[in-house]
Amino acid sequence: MRPQLLELSEQLQASLIAYDEGLQSDDVGLAGALWRRLYQMGDVDIHDLEALVKYVRQQISMLDSIPNEKIFRAEVNWA
Repeated sequence: MRPQLLELSEQLQASLIAYDEGLQSDDVGLAGALWRRLYQMGDVDIHDLEALVKYVRQQISMLDSIPNEKIFRAEVNWA
C-alpha cells in the first residue's frame, strides 16, 4: 500500500502546483491547468472550460474578499 500512497501524494502535489500556477496566470493558463489536471487532457467543450475558468476566478475573488481575521476566528458562514 505504501507505493500507492506515495503515488497519490505525488499526484496531489502536482495538482496543487498546476492549479497554483494557473491561478497566478491569465485565463488561458488557468484553463490549461484545469484541462490537464481535472479533464486529464480529454475532450472538453471549450464553452464548458471557459465557464469553469470564470467560476474558479469568481470563487477565488470571493475568498480573497474575506478578511483574515474572520477566517482565523472561524466567523465565516460557508453555507
